Amino acid sequence: MLLVVCGAAGARAEDGATSALARLGLSGSLALDYFSSNHALDDRRHFPGVNLDLKQRLHVAESLRWVAEARVLAGQVGHENPEASHGSVRSLRDIDGGVVSELREGYGELTTGRWDVRAGKQILAWGRADELNPTDAITPKDYLLLLPEGQSAYRYGVTALKADYFLTPAVRAIGVWVPVFSPSVIPLAVPDDVRLRERLPAVRLEDGSVGAKLDHSGGKLDASIAYYYGFNLLPEVRVESVVQDAITGRTHADVALVHPRRHMIGADFATAIGRFGYRGEVAYVHTGNESGRRVDEVTPYLYYVLGIERSFFENLNVIVQYVGRYVVNRVDPARALADPDALRGQARFLAARETFVINQQLDTVQNAWSARIDKQWWNDTLDLELLSLHEIERNDFFLRPKLAYDLADNWRATVGGEIFHGPKHSFFGRVDKNTGAFVEVKYSF
Repeated sequence: MLLVVCGAAGARAEDGATSALARLGLSGSLALDYFSSNHALDDRRHFPGVNLDLKQRLHVAESLRWVAEARVLAGQVGHENPEASHGSVRSLRDIDGGVVSELREGYGELTTGRWDVRAGKQILAWGRADELNPTDAITPKDYLLLLPEGQSAYRYGVTALKADYFLTPAVRAIGVWVPVFSPSVIPLAVPDDVRLRERLPAVRLEDGSVGAKLDHSGGKLDASIAYYYGFNLLPEVRVESVVQDAITGRTHADVALVHPRRHMIGADFATAIGRFGYRGEVAYVHTGNESGRRVDEVTPYLYYVLGIERSFFENLNVIVQYVGRYVVNRVDPARALADPDALRGQARFLAARETFVINQQLDTVQNAWSARIDKQWWNDTLDLELLSLHEIERNDFFLRPKLAYDLADNWRATVGGEIFHGPKHSFFGRVDKNTGAFVEVKYSF
């Protein structure tokens, strides 16, 4: 009898806690994970972590909603150096001793009549292609994070004002203003004799970014056209000075990571016919180096994705995409070697090559394909996903197998791996040291 009473009391307490969380609009997760490799360009191994994620969706009034997400990610390797925080203060991200504490999102949303207005820190993800989105030019990603979810979890919000005006129930005009720029965070190998700084746009009115979008959602076709005037989320490497010590003969360089202005105009679509789905996305990005005169700056390019999706049986889904780029007036980084100052020329060559690897501009025409295979078993409690991307010209590729199982209510276990391979100076080859496996146990509430 005592066991029955205790069990009933425990159940009531759990129901009460769940009810209290629901009233406050709170949910979240606590995860224990292990990665055999990190996402930094080094040889370190074995990284356990503890990740807490809290979300709130609260209706403050009839037309007003508060949305927030905060994360504490312990064991996030690559963030130990405060100088490598990449604008953490302006992004409301605190990075200390490998622990990332961040307000990922925090905004108010007002809905009235045909208007939907959001103000605050928010994730603005554009594009309907799978995983690779040419028009996704606003929201940065932190590629150093160790999270099994991949790209979607790497995103962190920007401070923005977003207004949607519904012309019809299916068509809306969207305007975006981003007053404070936040960059993506990527792995970088910095030699001992190089002093690296990131030069971010000032926080002032004229250094804000703006975007507009016309979107149709619903019916047989989802589609949009978009424009954005902002900064390159990825860094471009610039050599500011190079000196050689007269006594030791060692070379010292001051190098900056910069994020130049650019225009982006793009479009996307998604539709389904029978069991087939079709999706596509394209963007033209116009940079300040239109003629390719500068040897250390990205030139304009066209980036496009076209995919087909097919469902088999009841629980097997396959997506295959063609991915292409065309670089206008592509710059050969070897041009920097023509500098009359041989020492400076060598430094600028290395910086330019790194810029074009990071921004995928080593080849004028680039072709790639991606695939995602998702299969479920046992009443959808066991999920196997395989994601791959192969760049044809450089023959580099990325592969991520992942197996997840629902252990019980609110409990989920995940095992998987990340495989990077290719020539040293290729997009995936530069991070081939990051190849490794991971495991995670997560409790959601």
